[in-house]
Amino acid sequence: MAAGLPVALALLLSLPVPPLAADEGVLGSAEFASEAGESRAPEPAPRAAKPSAEPIEQQVKPRAAQDKPFEILGQSIAPGSREPVTWPVSINSIQFQVPVVVAHGGRQGPVMCITAALHGDELNGIEIARQVIYGLEPDTLAGTLVVVPIVNMEGFMKQERYMADRRDLNRFFPGDPKGVTPARYAHGLFQRVILKCDALIDLHTGSYYRTNLPQLRADLTDERVARMVSLFGGMTVLHSQGSRGMLRNAAVEEGIPAVTMEIGGPLSLEPEAVEYGVKAIKTFFGELGMTRSFRFWSTPQPVFYESEWVLADHSGILLAEVELGEKVLEGEVIAQVINPVTNSSQQVLAPYSGTVLGMAVNQFVSPGYVIFRIGKQRTEDEMRAEALRDSQAEDSTDRALDRLVDSEEELP
Repeated sequence: MAAGLPVALALLLSLPVPPLAADEGVLGSAEFASEAGESRAPEPAPRAAKPSAEPIEQQVKPRAAQDKPFEILGQSIAPGSREPVTWPVSINSIQFQVPVVVAHGGRQGPVMCITAALHGDELNGIEIARQVIYGLEPDTLAGTLVVVPIVNMEGFMKQERYMADRRDLNRFFPGDPKGVTPARYAHGLFQRVILKCDALIDLHTGSYYRTNLPQLRADLTDERVARMVSLFGGMTVLHSQGSRGMLRNAAVEEGIPAVTMEIGGPLSLEPEAVEYGVKAIKTFFGELGMTRSFRFWSTPQPVFYESEWVLADHSGILLAEVELGEKVLEGEVIAQVINPVTNSSQQVLAPYSGTVLGMAVNQFVSPGYVIFRIGKQRTEDEMRAEALRDSQAEDSTDRALDRLVDSEEELP
């Protein structure tokens, strides 16, 4: 964990700290009044202009020079430059700065957004965001990149997943200026930053002693999202409609195509996982024409339209026998759960053939604990045919559990 903190803290501490002012369009104490209630009503935030409905790949104009500055958070970014800015926030009279870094290209193109650390213990995304934003040349960039490397500053400083009130920020978008603290926080970010962008990449990791194979999660039934996903090279894709209140869901509902990129596990910085994520985003920008094209991938992009959870049936020490990305066969032993007192062992069998997309790290588990997520590589046409056959049937227990876990944890 310590390896990841200096990079992010250096980025944070290097940012200028402008004073809070009522006319800067920031979230002031009125908007973040105590949940116990203050008599003063929050001031409505101005709604940002909706992004262009034109597909993002058609917005790149490589031969057209950018001659206008980019305006965000009350600051102006000149063409061909990269500048750190801040989103000043006040929560119950406690003021702090959320870092934002903007690269405004010398050529015309879409406005892309990358967010990381909506959960404060997810360090891989912070480092991916840093390498991406500081690894490009603004002079030759076609378009604009807006990066919010540490969204949940409260959780990050405490090395915790949630905000101080123990609520999950990624269940409150697009937010509510009169709601609970994370709803107000989400509202400020969504209005001030997200709605200024044409597409969004939201970076995450697994949660609570779980790790994820590098993958994109996206609603592939949305044509613009599916087109966006196809530009990330050979990165694994899992079809997921997500849960209510997620940032990517709220963005898509506003006409902004968005994906979640899952990379590794929490509370640690994993160089190989970070490198993989950076490579995928560079591929995406290259395919769009925002940067020079990259050719990293030698294998086709695997797409999973279905996945299910494997749960522990017994208590004990989990010892996995497979790795992330490994293909398993139905009935194959994928783990052992060992009772440390009696030395008895219970095998965990793969319920079907597929690919390990996510898994718990070896630890003590109890019955019902999610220990694997296995994806089935089926086509969309196959899924539609099965849905038609099952249209009159009730959802299975496994599918109901899948939705329940999705709503509780950022594993969607």
